This record gives sequence, C-alpha cells and structure tokens, in this order.
Amino acid sequence: MTLAITNEDGLTVEQLPMLAPNGAGILQVVVKQGYRIEPGGRLVPLTEHPPIRYEDEYWGEEGESAIRYETDAALSKPFTDLLVVGHAVAPGERPAREVQVGLSYGGRVLRRLIVTGDRHWYDRGVGWSMTSPVPFVRMPLSYDLAFGGLDEGGHEARNTVGRGYASRLGDGFQGAFAPNIEHVDDRVRSPRDRPAPAGMGVLARNWAPRLGWAGTYDAAWQDERYPLLPTDFDMRFNHSAHPDQWLRSPRQGDRISISGMHAERVLSFELPDPIMHAGFFFTKRPCDKRHMHLSAVVVDTDESRLELCWTATVDVHGDPFQLLETVVSRRPVTPRLAADCGCS
Repeated sequence: MTLAITNEDGLTVEQLPMLAPNGAGILQVVVKQGYRIEPGGRLVPLTEHPPIRYEDEYWGEEGESAIRYETDAALSKPFTDLLVVGHAVAPGERPAREVQVGLSYGGRVLRRLIVTGDRHWYDRGVGWSMTSPVPFVRMPLSYDLAFGGLDEGGHEARNTVGRGYASRLGDGFQGAFAPNIEHVDDRVRSPRDRPAPAGMGVLARNWAPRLGWAGTYDAAWQDERYPLLPTDFDMRFNHSAHPDQWLRSPRQGDRISISGMHAERVLSFELPDPIMHAGFFFTKRPCDKRHMHLSAVVVDTDESRLELCWTATVDVHGDPFQLLETVVSRRPVTPRLAADCGCS
C-alpha cells in the first residue's frame, strides 16, 4: 500500500490490506524494531531495523523442514509469542555429546532441553537400543531434530518433520535417527515412546495443538462461508510459538535468559518498553489512537539479536483511501488539526 505513513522513530513499518474473520476489509500495520544484545545484557538499537517478513522462512526445503521464521503478516494474536532461533553450542565450542539449553522469562523457567549428538536406533535381537551420541559443536535448535516425523503408516501430529517416529517397528527402522532435542524430563528410552516434541521455535500451522484452533472446513463451510474463515476459528491459531511461550502481559524490565546457545555466556537481558503507539487519521470520521499489540519477541542467538514486532488493525469500511495518514511512534500520538481530517 502507498497510503501515508508517519514513522517518527525510523523503524520498519508497513501497511497491509487484509480481510477480518467476518469478511470486513481491514488494514494491518506492522512495526518492527531490532536490537543487538551485547555482553552484560545491554541492548543497542540497530541502525537498520529488521525487514517485514511476507512469507515463511524454513530451516531447509520449504514444506519439508521446520519453519525458522514465520511471516509477520498475520491476523491478531491474543497474546505475545516468545520465539528463540539459533543453535545449541557446546561450551567453549569444544565438541560435546550433550548440551543443556534453557529459556526463562521473568524468572519463570519456560524450557529445559537437552541437545544430544546424532544417535541411531538398532535392533539387538532382544530389543532396540541407541548408538552412543556423536560429539558436536553446534546443533540447530530446529523441530527437524526433535521427536516427530511421518511414514506410510502414520505421522506424529505435533511435528511431522522431526525424527524418531515410526508407526511400526521393523527392518525399515534399523539405523533411524533418534531425536537430538528433548525435554530434560521427557527423554526417549524406547522407539515406542511418544515424548512431546522439544524446541523453542515456530510450530507449523498443520501441527497440533495449532491445527485444532483452525476451525471446521466442511461442506457447510464450503456452501455458507467460503472464502471466509469458519465461525469456530480460534484466534489462538495465529500464534506460532508453543502455548508455554505465550506472554500474557509483557512488561518493560522483564528478564529473558537463554542458556546453552552461546559458546561463552548466557544471553540475558531485560525486555525493552513494549509499548508502541499508533494513530489513524481519516477524512470522514474521528481519529483512532491506540497502543499497538506486541505480536512477537524473537531472539536470534546466532546473531545476538532481538526483534520486536507490533501489529494493529483498523476497519477501513471498504475504502482504505479514506485513511489520510497512519502515525506510529514510541510516544503518544498527538491529534492532527488539518482541515481535511475528521478529528475533532
């Protein structure tokens, strides 16, 4: 869109036309700000802020690997996603068979994972065992390496791209990879185990529990609602993080700590001010000023980078060009007094 945007802080801003679940035409504003995480936890604003992602980015082949970054263009979320992208790193970058990885927010532990070098299942004749882990220095923290997968007989609904799943055991499972990434308190002991897939990143839209919030797409929907979302669509579907990593009310100063994903230190820092202001100024109706919703907090541990993403949607009543100007700012937006603005 080429509608006027006043960007008072030099952040990344875009306006995207969308349809609301009820079919109304809306305009979504997306704002992104980036920081470099320095030793000691100091955050330095980037001179060039992260770009808006218009499509998903994958760890490997599209559709055949886990999503590394999900698009920023999505309908509203009830809460804020906290996502971590990067690699588990052996201490001092010396090869290790296992590395413990942790994530905490506001003093609350969200994730305790153990990352293990490659192991394979083999049949000893009296049962299945795993080979010893191969030492590693860096391991992608990707759901590709967590428990999951699919075969001709079935799939793991919580992670279809992982490793270690088998609908039945037989010669075809001989030499199969065991999962590399596990929850500390839910580790694989047998190929018949079904542990919860472990990670800190994006859950695909067709995985449980996310898929369960997508709604019902049946003949009635096809006849009565298509192409709109079904009436039982749940906005929680728009979250890309696991529910354990939803932030209900993020506040400035909340501490985020990530261990096991840097060779020399724990990445620990305080959340910056989560408030972003937006003002929408129209030709024929009063202005609309509000706080934007903090949609996602993304930490890239490989780059020691923090990304914040905010969104706001406004009903344009079918005519986006009645919107004269959108203002985004870290400070409260002041009313416009132009003669052609509908502000009072």
